[in-house]
Amino acid sequence: MRNVCSILMFCLFITSSIFSIAQEATFSKGSKVKILEIDKSDAYYSERSDFVGNDATVKSNLTKDSKGFYSGTLETSSGRVCYFSKVKLSLVASSKTALLDKTSSIKFITGTIKKGTAVYVADISKEDSYFSDRHEHIGKKGIVAENNMEMKEDGYYAGDFAYDDGRTAYFYKVKFSKDPVPAVEKSADEVDKSNASSDVYDWFGGDDKVTDETWNDARNDDDIQEGDKVEITAISPEDGFYDDRADYIGKQGIAGDDIDFQSDEGGYSGTVKLSNDKDDVYFYLVKLKKVSSSNTSSKIAAADVKSSSSAIKISKGTKVMIMSLSPDDSFYSDKEDYLRKKGIVTDGLDIDEEGYYSGNIKMDGGAKSYFYKVKVKVIQ
Repeated sequence: MRNVCSILMFCLFITSSIFSIAQEATFSKGSKVKILEIDKSDAYYSERSDFVGNDATVKSNLTKDSKGFYSGTLETSSGRVCYFSKVKLSLVASSKTALLDKTSSIKFITGTIKKGTAVYVADISKEDSYFSDRHEHIGKKGIVAENNMEMKEDGYYAGDFAYDDGRTAYFYKVKFSKDPVPAVEKSADEVDKSNASSDVYDWFGGDDKVTDETWNDARNDDDIQEGDKVEITAISPEDGFYDDRADYIGKQGIAGDDIDFQSDEGGYSGTVKLSNDKDDVYFYLVKLKKVSSSNTSSKIAAADVKSSSSAIKISKGTKVMIMSLSPDDSFYSDKEDYLRKKGIVTDGLDIDEEGYYSGNIKMDGGAKSYFYKVKVKVIQ
């Protein structure tokens, strides 16, 4: 009997210790927590069956009282945003921690990956344009498309990728594995960004609202091309460099060969070679204003004109970028959906006397389209 009592006392001590540690956790904005208990004095006590045991995200720094109850705003897993006056919580491992735990056991591929090799997307760098949507890519299977991929010094790869489900992607910094990789959940940061427009704190003029206004008001030139000298005027909250935007806004650099105008977002994605910086910086969504058109840009434009006027036919399988559409083309009214977008020539393009091409192009991530009068830039 004495042994049984000792065991019960020990279990009670362990349980109390664990609960005490949980209550001492620091719950800052963005932390993921589990709701353990709601006090009778709390306005949501009558609905406690809908909350207790479920996860939630902390929307503001919480205040703790002497009895271990917290007060503050939480967003539940069902999407409700509630202010609790007395609630007990435990900390749930953050998405970032979970991601680190999952990637620590993954065996990444190294060396050259040959075209056609079947692999799993295993990790995406913060500098890659797909980082903000990594939950839609990591763990998915596909093949290395177009060309062999050479590993960079930091272990990442860049190039075209074709998923088994038919989607395509061009990665700037990605890692692969030959073995299946666990999928990742949408992180708290991604949830916050996708819900930014409905965040209750926007009503109080919080940082997110100010940022949105800054983005909307920032100047953006829509005719920037490779080689142009540009200045960064704004960085989108969806960009991996958003948190460090003060280090980039106002800086000048040279637009890279992958600079791409996103008409639906009103900004650019692509590489900018910043002045006095050693490395190129790849932005997912940034606004730029043109400082000057460099000689490099002029030479490139001249080369494009010469190529268009001399190349009678662009062969099947060539990758091109749409540069302009004639008003006579059926896609002209929707030109914003095509300009500076990339695709593969499927049957060959023929040129006319005005320098326009006609033929089928399969757009990246889209269907095959027949253009009647289009000007293109060969990019590979």
